[in-house]
Amino acid sequence: MRISIQKLFMAVVMSLSFTTITYAQTVNEAGEKLNEGIKNLKAKNYDQAIVSLESCVEICDMVGPDAFDVRSSAVTKIPIAYFKSAVAVYKSKDYPAAIEKFKKSAEIAKKYDNAKLEKNSAKNVPALYNSLSNASIKRKDFDKALSLLDEAIAYKPTYLKGYLGKARVYKELGKTAELEANIAKILEIKSDSKTAITARELAGNYFLNKGVKAIGNKNYAAALPLLEKSKQYKNPDVNTYYYYAIVYNGLKKFDKALEATKAAVTKGGSEKVIANVYFEQGNALAGLNKKTEACEAYTKALNGPNAEAANFQMKEVLKCK
Repeated sequence: MRISIQKLFMAVVMSLSFTTITYAQTVNEAGEKLNEGIKNLKAKNYDQAIVSLESCVEICDMVGPDAFDVRSSAVTKIPIAYFKSAVAVYKSKDYPAAIEKFKKSAEIAKKYDNAKLEKNSAKNVPALYNSLSNASIKRKDFDKALSLLDEAIAYKPTYLKGYLGKARVYKELGKTAELEANIAKILEIKSDSKTAITARELAGNYFLNKGVKAIGNKNYAAALPLLEKSKQYKNPDVNTYYYYAIVYNGLKKFDKALEATKAAVTKGGSEKVIANVYFEQGNALAGLNKKTEACEAYTKALNGPNAEAANFQMKEVLKCK
């Protein structure tokens, strides 16, 4: 049976009309989803906004180039919705959830070429891991703290505070090699940063305190390399030179003890600290058989914690005039 040309023409027209109506409806649906997304953003319903805006983009991708303007508007708002959703979770103090939210926010921002939000999202991830690790350190849960810091570093290998946090944990655990390894990593990444300064101070004090402990046990041979190690990380202050003087006097290296006391005096310090330095200077000079100078040094120690010992040396040992 033949179909007339008129009937065929009418069928084609009806088909095109249906396609046009369907196309219009699809564009309208995309617009509706965009408006829903904008409305939810304003209402701070960020997760709902994400659903609406991403649905809008899916519809636009089916429509093609003619939905470009609607799609462009949606994709500028999607990273904002993800970021604000992450911030909202952060403000609720659910930090583990916030970490995952910021990770996703950074991923979406990168996808849609929003460099600013990608950077802002990404920087929050290791910072939150660090905050959680600090809480674990306070609880003395050092394994958990290290695990969290490893997560931070895995996300951002140049995250200096992650290595500093690990160094602090290893300081608490007394693990010297691990502490130094993390300090070294900080100095390798950025040796002139504020974190590097803090790291050097931490390591310097760590070895200094170990040296002081050895001095307390009169283990001067063990104390000396610890003081030397401390000096590798931080500039010696009056206290450091004072401890050097004690060690060298204990080892009967009186010349070096005398040098240490002179260096200590140039650093300055409280009256009590300087008095302690002069007591050690007196010991060094006495060891070098310089009686007159030793008496002068001990005299300057009489207003400090070692006054009684200095007075004994002057009256009973050296017979100072």
